[in-house]
Amino acid sequence: MDVVENFHDWTASEWIRRIPLDIEDDRVSLWDLLGIAGGLGLDTATRVEFISHCLRSLLDAGAVPVEPTMWAWPPFRRTDRFGTKRDEIVENVIADWQARGGGDLEWGEYPFTFPENFEIQDNAEWRCVNEARLRRLFPELDWD
Repeated sequence: MDVVENFHDWTASEWIRRIPLDIEDDRVSLWDLLGIAGGLGLDTATRVEFISHCLRSLLDAGAVPVEPTMWAWPPFRRTDRFGTKRDEIVENVIADWQARGGGDLEWGEYPFTFPENFEIQDNAEWRCVNEARLRRLFPELDWD
């Protein structure tokens, strides 16, 4: 996907690859991806393609679709509402969003996070697991 415009100094391709970095101990949602697509100035068809690529990037990095648990701990719980396989999840999330009109969303809708964000309660263990994943995904970044 080649889009010339940059958003926060990243091209669309860079956003697709690096979107898992935005999860950390929280989540990335379709709402976030729509904001990035808007910042890149993508038209409707390219926006859907971009979102599809971003969702695949998140899932390939190990993220899973979740639902918020509101004020309980952990703050998320995994959901199979959109399926269990990568392409099935991507297609169903986009189809569900488009069935609702395909427009803007409320903050945090259609969230994805890493399993350790709701499975691991020990901060030191969480940091080790998260850092190992990010080092594997992004070996070119300076980790020292």
